[in-house]
Amino acid sequence: GEENITSAMLSADAKLLVVATISGVKLFSVRRRKGDERGALRIHKLDVPSALLTMELGS
Repeated sequence: GEENITSAMLSADAKLLVVATISGVKLFSVRRRKGDERGALRIHKLDVPSALLTMELGS
């Protein structure tokens, strides 16, 4: 089913997108499609490193 996004952040270089829902965190790479004059983006899901999932705020 669908999940509502609770938080999202784009890296400073706009190459990574992190999206959080109540049930988890997802990581995506973001790239411009080659040869696309409209500036369309290519999004690819990445595995989230387990170290990031276990980090505590303020660590």
